[in-house]
Amino acid sequence: MQVIQSIIAVMLASSEPSETQYSRSLLPTIAVGILITALSFIYLASRADLGQVFEQIKTVRVSTIFYIVVGQTVYLLLRAIRWKVILSEARFSCSFWSVFHGQNLGFMVNNLFPLRIGELVRVFVLTDRSIPSAESFGKCTTSIILERILDVMFTFLLLGLLLVIAPIQSSMLMVSSRWVFILGAIGLMIVAYIALRLTPISSMLDRYNKRTSLPIVAGLARLFHGSVNAISSLRSRRSLVTLIALTIVTWCVILFTYWHVLSIYWQDTTWIAAAVTIVAVNLSIAIPSTPGAVGIFHAAVVAALRSFDLSTDQAFTFAIVMHAVIFLTTVAFGITALVSYGLSLGSLIKRARLSAIL
Repeated sequence: MQVIQSIIAVMLASSEPSETQYSRSLLPTIAVGILITALSFIYLASRADLGQVFEQIKTVRVSTIFYIVVGQTVYLLLRAIRWKVILSEARFSCSFWSVFHGQNLGFMVNNLFPLRIGELVRVFVLTDRSIPSAESFGKCTTSIILERILDVMFTFLLLGLLLVIAPIQSSMLMVSSRWVFILGAIGLMIVAYIALRLTPISSMLDRYNKRTSLPIVAGLARLFHGSVNAISSLRSRRSLVTLIALTIVTWCVILFTYWHVLSIYWQDTTWIAAAVTIVAVNLSIAIPSTPGAVGIFHAAVVAALRSFDLSTDQAFTFAIVMHAVIFLTTVAFGITALVSYGLSLGSLIKRARLSAIL
């Protein structure tokens, strides 16, 4: 949801007469994110012994950090391979390393800045760091949205499986999970319907755009234009099987990483506990928050693991270590890509936003 909102928001920036007014229009979303993050920290501080958490963090072994770094590296490589498959199906020509660097730059920017503007950075990098054509913009943005759709599908399928087999002791959490699963399934059906109707919707927007000067119509027409080829990767049986397989393998890597690191803090850990934690994290990052999902990530992990009777201190320690190492690893890959392109972070974001507006 945030991906689509951020792309459309920047496209509609061209309707604003000034950069100041555009930035002002985003303030409510930023304010909500700050509020949710603050509430997350209040929740954590009220339940955890921060002194005990700090003492546990000091005992973290180098091998633990190494396992997380390796897991995150493999995860990023697999995501890049999957994105490359989607782009190839859309007949968008680019090298794997352009995809890998663009992805990592986008993830780094999302971790450092609000509103997921890193998605626009990914488009900017893939279009050779220039103003993209309407077709190129449509293919790139749609490929990113397809990525997220696949991740959401995996998350809700895993959630549905866990609702059947997971021994979750909290009745409130169980009821909430069921409602999330139902609403998510409805949302996916709506997305599937739109995907099947993409061609007529695109044609309708193009016709309407010629008869009106509404900025929102122009922005949506630009998004849908060129997206028909990209969405075809979900219609081809071979491509769909490949993408589903890559999605499963990608998230299994994360599942193994969570399970392995969690077993260090909890000897009785199970694969189900690791899976519930991943689902909680994936659902939490859809909620507006500060960059990098700071606070909301930690609260989601603690809430998930507390349902398995893991102490709040241990769960919070695990959350801090996982988040910190994943964050730093992602930023390190992003900085590497930034240096390879010879760009500064400020100029990258400014030019990415400009390319989307123009």
